[in-house]
Amino acid sequence: MMYPSFADKPLELSIIQRVTEHAKAHPYSTAAAATGLVVSGASLAAQAALGWAGFTSVGPAAGSYAAGWQASIGLVNAGSPFAWCQSAAMGGAAAAQVTSVGVAGAGVAAVAGGVGLGQAAMKKSSERLEENPDLIDKFRTVYRTAESAQMESKEKVDAGSNKQ
Repeated sequence: MMYPSFADKPLELSIIQRVTEHAKAHPYSTAAAATGLVVSGASLAAQAALGWAGFTSVGPAAGSYAAGWQASIGLVNAGSPFAWCQSAAMGGAAAAQVTSVGVAGAGVAAVAGGVGLGQAAMKKSSERLEENPDLIDKFRTVYRTAESAQMESKEKVDAGSNKQ
């Protein structure tokens, strides 16, 4: 039996088994969520990587990879990869780009996660209907009763307006 959501799975299943089953049942939303998480994670890692390489808020750290790179370039051109890295480390325009990419990645992951939960809920609902066909008949009865009551109410309103 395929489990429609994490909540309905036996506790003895490992988290890896549960995630694998969910990914097989919902491959597109899982791929989108994973992509969003990777992009968001890369955005966070970018700041750490820049610091590790020696890009600081006051310029390249002495003796770092960044300092060696700058020494090999000589005059740094605006818009070059070195200038972009230094801008990101100093909190300039490139830092806003890195943050925007991270936020966009988190947004994609959140939306994909919501879509995945919606898919699981719809699948669970359809399985319940398949397991209990009487539910469809009950729904139809309630719907028809409500529809009849609405029609009677409308007829009374129409009849009352015709008297005036």
